[in-house]
Amino acid sequence: MGLWNRALLTTHVYDVLRRKKSLWVSWIYIHRLHNVHFWNAPIISNSSWIWRKLLELREQVRPFFLSYIGDGKTVNAWEDKWILLGSLSSLIPYRFFHREGFNKSSKVEDVVRRIGSNWPQSWTIRCPNFSNVTIPTLQNDILDRVSWLNLNQQVRPFMVKEVWEVFLGNQETVFWYDLCWFKNYVPKHSFCFWLAILDKLPTQVRMAKWLPNGDSLRCPLCSQASDSRDHLFFQCDYSNAVWSLIRTDIGCSLDGV
Repeated sequence: MGLWNRALLTTHVYDVLRRKKSLWVSWIYIHRLHNVHFWNAPIISNSSWIWRKLLELREQVRPFFLSYIGDGKTVNAWEDKWILLGSLSSLIPYRFFHREGFNKSSKVEDVVRRIGSNWPQSWTIRCPNFSNVTIPTLQNDILDRVSWLNLNQQVRPFMVKEVWEVFLGNQETVFWYDLCWFKNYVPKHSFCFWLAILDKLPTQVRMAKWLPNGDSLRCPLCSQASDSRDHLFFQCDYSNAVWSLIRTDIGCSLDGV
Protein backbone atom coordinates (compact mmCIF):
# COMPACT_ATOMS: atom_id res chain seq x y z
CA MET A 1 0.00 0.00 0.00
CA GLY A 2 1.41 3.38 -1.02
CA LEU A 3 2.57 6.00 1.45
CA TRP A 4 -0.24 8.37 0.55
CA ASN A 5 -2.92 5.69 1.03
CA ARG A 6 -1.47 4.80 4.43
CA ALA A 7 -1.43 8.48 5.41
CA LEU A 8 -5.11 8.76 4.44
CA LEU A 9 -6.01 5.61 6.37
CA THR A 10 -4.30 7.06 9.44
CA THR A 11 -7.08 9.66 9.59
CA HIS A 12 -9.44 6.81 10.50
CA VAL A 13 -7.08 5.72 13.28
CA TYR A 14 -7.14 9.31 14.50
CA ASP A 15 -10.95 9.33 14.44
CA VAL A 16 -11.09 6.11 16.47
CA LEU A 17 -8.59 7.33 19.07
CA ARG A 18 -10.36 10.63 19.59
CA ARG A 19 -13.78 8.95 19.49
CA LYS A 20 -15.11 11.16 16.75
CA LYS A 21 -18.84 11.54 16.87
CA SER A 22 -19.76 9.57 13.77
CA LEU A 23 -21.86 6.51 12.98
CA TRP A 24 -18.81 4.52 11.83
CA VAL A 25 -16.75 5.21 14.98
CA SER A 26 -19.74 4.37 17.18
CA TRP A 27 -20.18 1.07 15.30
CA ILE A 28 -16.47 0.28 15.73
CA TYR A 29 -16.62 0.76 19.49
CA ILE A 30 -19.76 -1.37 19.80
CA HIS A 31 -18.78 -4.25 17.52
CA ARG A 32 -14.97 -4.22 17.41
CA LEU A 33 -13.70 -2.48 20.55
CA HIS A 34 -16.35 -3.41 23.09
CA ASN A 35 -13.94 -4.94 25.63
CA VAL A 36 -10.54 -4.19 24.13
CA HIS A 37 -8.37 -1.15 23.44
CA PHE A 38 -7.68 -0.23 19.82
CA TRP A 39 -3.94 -0.87 20.23
CA ASN A 40 -4.65 -4.46 21.31
CA ALA A 41 -7.63 -5.36 19.12
CA PRO A 42 -7.10 -8.70 17.32
CA ILE A 43 -7.42 -9.05 13.56
CA ILE A 44 -10.31 -11.48 13.17
CA SER A 45 -11.23 -13.41 10.04
CA ASN A 46 -14.48 -11.56 9.32
CA SER A 47 -12.91 -8.10 9.59
CA SER A 48 -13.53 -5.73 6.72
CA TRP A 49 -10.65 -4.75 4.45
CA ILE A 50 -10.36 -1.23 5.87
CA TRP A 51 -10.47 -2.44 9.49
CA ARG A 52 -7.69 -4.95 8.83
CA LYS A 53 -5.57 -2.24 7.21
CA LEU A 54 -6.11 0.09 10.16
CA LEU A 55 -5.01 -2.60 12.59
CA GLU A 56 -1.97 -3.38 10.43
CA LEU A 57 -1.00 0.30 10.60
CA ARG A 58 -0.83 0.37 14.40
CA GLU A 59 2.81 -0.53 14.81
CA GLN A 60 3.86 2.20 12.40
CA VAL A 61 1.69 5.06 13.70
CA ARG A 62 1.46 4.33 17.43
CA PRO A 63 4.69 6.17 18.40
CA PHE A 64 3.38 9.37 16.79
CA PHE A 65 0.01 9.70 18.54
CA LEU A 66 0.21 11.67 21.78
CA SER A 67 -2.74 12.26 24.09
CA TYR A 68 -2.78 15.77 25.52
CA ILE A 69 -4.23 15.57 29.02
CA GLY A 70 -7.08 17.83 30.01
CA ASP A 71 -9.37 16.23 32.57
CA GLY A 72 -7.76 12.81 31.99
CA LYS A 73 -11.13 11.05 31.83
CA THR A 74 -10.84 9.48 28.35
CA VAL A 75 -7.15 8.57 28.00
CA ASN A 76 -6.20 5.01 28.84
CA ALA A 77 -3.29 5.25 31.27
CA TRP A 78 -1.76 1.90 30.33
CA GLU A 79 -2.06 1.75 26.54
CA ASP A 80 -2.22 5.35 25.32
CA LYS A 81 0.86 7.52 24.97
CA TRP A 82 0.33 10.51 27.26
CA ILE A 83 3.97 11.31 28.04
CA LEU A 84 6.70 11.72 25.44
CA LEU A 85 8.60 8.72 26.77
CA GLY A 86 5.90 6.45 25.41
CA SER A 87 2.96 4.47 26.72
CA LEU A 88 3.35 2.97 30.18
CA SER A 89 2.87 -0.47 28.61
CA SER A 90 6.11 0.08 26.66
CA LEU A 91 8.07 1.34 29.69
CA ILE A 92 7.25 -0.89 32.64
CA PRO A 93 5.92 -4.43 33.22
CA TYR A 94 2.21 -4.67 33.92
CA ARG A 95 2.84 -6.03 37.44
CA PHE A 96 4.48 -2.69 38.37
CA PHE A 97 1.38 -0.87 37.16
CA HIS A 98 -1.02 -3.26 38.87
CA ARG A 99 0.96 -3.11 42.12
CA GLU A 100 0.03 0.57 42.43
CA GLY A 101 -3.66 -0.31 42.31
CA PHE A 102 -4.30 0.22 38.60
CA ASN A 103 -5.58 -2.05 35.85
CA LYS A 104 -5.69 -2.01 32.05
CA SER A 105 -8.88 0.07 32.10
CA SER A 106 -7.51 2.80 34.36
CA LYS A 107 -7.66 6.33 33.03
CA VAL A 108 -4.99 8.99 33.37
CA GLU A 109 -7.24 10.79 35.84
CA ASP A 110 -7.07 7.75 38.17
CA VAL A 111 -3.27 7.57 37.93
CA VAL A 112 -2.61 11.28 38.46
CA ARG A 113 -4.95 11.58 41.42
CA ARG A 114 -3.36 8.57 43.13
CA ILE A 115 0.37 9.16 42.53
CA GLY A 116 0.24 12.96 42.85
CA SER A 117 3.34 14.81 41.67
CA ASN A 118 5.87 11.97 41.96
CA TRP A 119 6.21 8.82 39.92
CA PRO A 120 6.17 5.57 41.93
CA GLN A 121 9.67 4.59 43.01
CA SER A 122 9.46 1.15 41.40
CA TRP A 123 8.71 2.82 38.06
CA THR A 124 11.66 5.20 38.23
CA ILE A 125 14.00 2.38 39.22
CA ARG A 126 12.82 0.34 36.26
CA CYS A 127 12.89 3.34 33.90
CA PRO A 128 15.11 6.19 35.23
CA ASN A 129 13.88 8.54 32.50
CA PHE A 130 10.61 8.93 34.44
CA SER A 131 12.49 11.34 36.72
CA ASN A 132 12.83 13.74 33.78
CA VAL A 133 9.12 13.73 32.98
CA THR A 134 6.63 16.02 34.70
CA ILE A 135 3.32 14.40 35.61
CA PRO A 136 0.52 16.26 33.80
CA THR A 137 -1.78 18.50 35.79
CA LEU A 138 -5.47 17.70 35.47
CA GLN A 139 -7.61 20.50 34.07
CA ASN A 140 -11.25 19.77 34.79
CA ASP A 141 -12.58 22.34 32.32
CA ILE A 142 -10.55 21.02 29.37
CA LEU A 143 -11.20 17.81 27.46
CA ASP A 144 -8.42 15.39 26.52
CA ARG A 145 -7.32 15.53 22.90
CA VAL A 146 -5.17 13.50 20.55
CA SER A 147 -2.23 15.15 18.78
CA TRP A 148 0.40 14.06 16.29
CA LEU A 149 4.18 14.03 16.79
CA ASN A 150 6.56 14.67 13.91
CA LEU A 151 9.92 12.93 13.47
CA ASN A 152 11.49 15.42 15.91
CA GLN A 153 8.89 14.53 18.55
CA GLN A 154 7.30 17.95 18.25
CA VAL A 155 3.54 18.21 18.75
CA ARG A 156 1.74 19.07 15.51
CA PRO A 157 -1.92 19.41 14.54
CA PHE A 158 -3.10 16.20 12.94
CA MET A 159 -3.03 16.58 9.16
CA VAL A 160 -2.51 14.08 6.34
CA LYS A 161 0.49 16.12 5.22
CA GLU A 162 2.16 15.68 8.62
CA VAL A 163 1.51 11.92 8.56
CA TRP A 164 2.85 11.60 5.02
CA GLU A 165 6.06 13.39 5.99
CA VAL A 166 6.57 10.92 8.86
CA PHE A 167 6.04 7.96 6.55
CA LEU A 168 8.37 9.48 3.98
CA GLY A 169 11.12 10.06 6.54
CA ASN A 170 14.06 12.46 6.38
CA GLN A 171 15.32 12.58 2.82
CA GLU A 172 17.73 14.86 1.01
CA THR A 173 16.31 17.44 -1.38
CA VAL A 174 17.02 16.41 -4.98
CA PHE A 175 19.10 18.80 -7.06
CA TRP A 176 16.26 19.42 -9.54
CA TYR A 177 13.71 20.43 -6.87
CA ASP A 178 13.79 24.17 -7.68
CA LEU A 179 13.39 23.43 -11.40
CA CYS A 180 10.14 21.63 -10.72
CA TRP A 181 8.53 23.11 -7.62
CA PHE A 182 9.27 26.84 -7.73
CA LYS A 183 7.17 29.85 -6.77
CA ASN A 184 4.20 30.46 -9.09
CA TYR A 185 4.73 27.13 -10.88
CA VAL A 186 1.97 25.79 -13.14
CA PRO A 187 0.81 22.57 -11.43
CA LYS A 188 0.16 20.65 -14.66
CA HIS A 189 3.57 21.58 -16.10
CA SER A 190 5.45 20.76 -12.90
CA PHE A 191 3.63 17.47 -12.55
CA CYS A 192 4.54 16.41 -16.09
CA PHE A 193 8.14 17.54 -15.53
CA TRP A 194 8.25 15.52 -12.31
CA LEU A 195 6.97 12.41 -14.14
CA ALA A 196 9.53 12.93 -16.89
CA ILE A 197 12.42 13.15 -14.41
CA LEU A 198 11.27 9.93 -12.74
CA ASP A 199 10.75 8.30 -16.16
CA LYS A 200 7.10 7.64 -15.35
CA LEU A 201 5.46 9.24 -18.40
CA PRO A 202 3.00 6.93 -20.19
CA THR A 203 5.34 6.26 -23.10
CA GLN A 204 5.08 3.32 -25.50
CA VAL A 205 8.04 1.58 -23.90
CA ARG A 206 6.27 1.57 -20.53
CA MET A 207 2.83 0.73 -21.95
CA ALA A 208 4.27 -2.18 -23.92
CA LYS A 209 4.54 -4.08 -20.63
CA TRP A 210 0.78 -4.45 -20.33
CA LEU A 211 -0.54 -3.91 -23.90
CA PRO A 212 -0.88 -6.77 -26.37
CA ASN A 213 1.57 -6.37 -29.26
CA GLY A 214 3.16 -3.50 -27.35
CA ASP A 215 6.54 -4.18 -28.92
CA SER A 216 5.16 -3.19 -32.32
CA LEU A 217 4.32 0.36 -31.22
CA ARG A 218 6.33 3.09 -32.95
CA CYS A 219 6.99 6.75 -32.26
CA PRO A 220 4.18 8.80 -33.91
CA LEU A 221 6.71 11.50 -34.85
CA CYS A 222 9.43 9.53 -36.61
CA SER A 223 8.10 5.93 -36.79
CA GLN A 224 11.64 4.65 -36.27
CA ALA A 225 11.39 3.13 -32.78
CA SER A 226 9.10 2.79 -29.80
CA ASP A 227 8.99 6.07 -27.98
CA SER A 228 10.54 6.34 -24.53
CA ARG A 229 11.25 9.41 -22.45
CA ASP A 230 14.78 9.71 -23.83
CA HIS A 231 13.61 9.04 -27.39
CA LEU A 232 10.86 11.65 -27.30
CA PHE A 233 13.04 14.41 -25.87
CA PHE A 234 16.52 13.65 -27.17
CA GLN A 235 16.75 10.90 -29.79
CA CYS A 236 13.80 11.37 -32.14
CA ASP A 237 14.80 13.13 -35.40
CA TYR A 238 11.56 15.10 -35.48
CA SER A 239 11.83 16.33 -31.87
CA ASN A 240 15.52 17.19 -32.43
CA ALA A 241 14.49 19.36 -35.38
CA VAL A 242 11.87 21.09 -33.20
CA TRP A 243 14.40 21.70 -30.42
CA SER A 244 16.87 23.12 -32.96
CA LEU A 245 14.28 25.62 -34.20
CA ILE A 246 13.45 26.63 -30.61
CA ARG A 247 17.12 27.11 -29.73
CA THR A 248 17.65 29.20 -32.85
CA ASP A 249 14.57 31.29 -32.10
CA ILE A 250 15.64 32.06 -28.50
CA GLY A 251 19.33 32.35 -29.27
CA CYS A 252 20.37 29.37 -27.17
CA SER A 253 23.59 27.58 -28.07
CA LEU A 254 24.63 24.16 -26.82
CA ASP A 255 28.29 24.66 -27.73
CA GLY A 256 30.49 23.24 -25.02
CA VAL A 257 27.61 21.38 -23.34
